[in-house]
Amino acid sequence: MAKSIYFDYNPIFSHNSDIIIITALRGVGKSYGAKIKCLNAFLKNKRTFVWARRTAEQLELTKNTFMDDIKANDKNGLYKNFYVVGNFLYYKETETREIKHKDGTIEEIEEIKKIYKVGLFISFNVGGNARGLAQDFESVKYFIYDEFIEEDNTKYLKDELQKFSSVMTSCLRLADAKIILLSNSLTSANLYFKLFNVKITNKNINSWFVNIPVETDTGQKILKLKIAFQYGADNPIYKEKVLNSIAGKISMLCNYGQMSIQDKFIKDDYTKIIEPKNLKIDFKYNLYYDKITMGIYQTKNNITYIYKPNKIGTTYILNDIQEAAKNNDSILINKKHVIIKILYSQFTNGFMAFCDIHTQQWFINLLNDNF
Repeated sequence: MAKSIYFDYNPIFSHNSDIIIITALRGVGKSYGAKIKCLNAFLKNKRTFVWARRTAEQLELTKNTFMDDIKANDKNGLYKNFYVVGNFLYYKETETREIKHKDGTIEEIEEIKKIYKVGLFISFNVGGNARGLAQDFESVKYFIYDEFIEEDNTKYLKDELQKFSSVMTSCLRLADAKIILLSNSLTSANLYFKLFNVKITNKNINSWFVNIPVETDTGQKILKLKIAFQYGADNPIYKEKVLNSIAGKISMLCNYGQMSIQDKFIKDDYTKIIEPKNLKIDFKYNLYYDKITMGIYQTKNNITYIYKPNKIGTTYILNDIQEAAKNNDSILINKKHVIIKILYSQFTNGFMAFCDIHTQQWFINLLNDNF
């Protein structure tokens, strides 16, 4: 059988993780594949799903078009009995009965035996309605958050992560479900990459555990959450087809093609990523933030360059009293300290470069958290 040109969920599902995060080029079939996963889970084991969007307006579009691409490709009629009404996807279980007429002809009549609630559509700005919508909605297999990354940080909801957690808890309760986050490659500096400690590497797919310390009646316990991240579709056949299309050719004339075809984060400034090879830099100090220490260097052109830390030299620790207490040679600072102000100025004026995209992401998170 020829390999499909569209997104293949099997490789990332093989990591058997609790949370799956996928950023990949537009149109490769991320959402379509997730829909098929959800529908098949119901047909096989009567498991349900939740499909979440950030706003009610986004959700309305999702509901209105949810089954369109599925039914357009459903040559065998496997999904013909799924339909959307209101905030739910339903499935009608039918049976065919034959009626023999006096003239000898036989008519087949399809009768509905039972109607099931299969999917719940919900947005994060529904407020307290989440619990009411999710009432009696059980056996959830998948919680899908579609388009979780925004191009502009101002478009995230106020207290978005709390809303994400609240809606998810209301919908899932104790269900043994997988959380799937889907997005185009917009920017690596986003709330969810920080929350789940996503690190961009050269690997197409990587997975890791996040340790969560909790206090119990018997003392502290460490809970483990397994996360898998896929960066890019790893589908050269699809990319080639897009590149040769008229839309692909036009997209590559501007930065949009970097996201929609080449799987680069369009809002990340790749011109500021410079490999340290053959670069002459002078070490200034180390900076510790969010459990990561990086070295701050300067080029002969007065460009601030952020690279791996130096074992010898002063380490400034931003906002972490406990970490500073463990290291007598470190200096505890806050965002008002002069070096943070200088770094902010260097970044905003274009006089800063990074050794890789992950380091750039770390520094952008620092700015987002403190300014």
